[in-house]
Amino acid sequence: MMLKQILLIFYVQNYINIVNSEMLCNSKLALQWPRTVCQPKRCPGQNTRKSKCRDDVKESLNQNDGKFNRFTIHGLWEDGDDCNNSSPEFDIDKVQDYNESLWQNMPNLLGNNTDFWEHEWNKHGNKTGLEIGEYFNTTLQLYDKYGYMATRSLLDDCFAQNTEVNIESLSQCIIPNQTIEIAVYRAKLPDDNRARDYFMEIRICFNRTFHSIDCAPPKNSNISIRLPPVGTITKRSAADVSFVETDITDEFDECPLQPDSSQGAIAFLARKLMLLPLLHLGACIYN
Repeated sequence: MMLKQILLIFYVQNYINIVNSEMLCNSKLALQWPRTVCQPKRCPGQNTRKSKCRDDVKESLNQNDGKFNRFTIHGLWEDGDDCNNSSPEFDIDKVQDYNESLWQNMPNLLGNNTDFWEHEWNKHGNKTGLEIGEYFNTTLQLYDKYGYMATRSLLDDCFAQNTEVNIESLSQCIIPNQTIEIAVYRAKLPDDNRARDYFMEIRICFNRTFHSIDCAPPKNSNISIRLPPVGTITKRSAADVSFVETDITDEFDECPLQPDSSQGAIAFLARKLMLLPLLHLGACIYN
């Protein structure tokens, strides 16, 4: 009888593991580089913009105290069309056990931390098949395994000899023998004469049991990117109401492809005027 009970318990436990494995889907751990997020952006033909980042984040970067001079967690994202989306709404009480670690390692660089965690759960976490506590605990565990290692590789090795590195080489430098995704931010920063590609974020891919796997090969592997400058980051003005403390986003504003500027408009009009004589000549020849 005892043997039957043991076998039954073993069967049930394995069945639960199988069900849980089927509920989970592949995922990506997104780690962002705070200095890129906090850089003041200037698009061609526009005035300099102040950073959206919180003032305490910028003060930390300017003082170079190391608090935000490392990767921070952007989120653990689902990766696939078959991801479960039946988990409950965000409940801050479910993450109380991880509050301190989340404040340190998954801060909202732009505003309120709790709003950021709720956004990441509602947009991504509830599609992983994990409960709220499991989701944030798993995210923190993966960060403990990869965050410090990736930071040291990036600063000590990847850009040690070169100001620019192509995406394929950078991927292998950060995590050797594994393909990771690298997100690039294209911007024209103040005191620069042209737009450049800056390193912004890495995404490490995992299977359903959270073992790391290769991400899809990059299509733009030859693009050369650089780290943003280490100069002082301008603080946000208290009178600047265009930035809201609770702004949350999974995207980063980019410069428009055709900036609205007087110089651009004049150049466009000049090209049109130059074409008029040619069009008139062509019409005469045709007739």
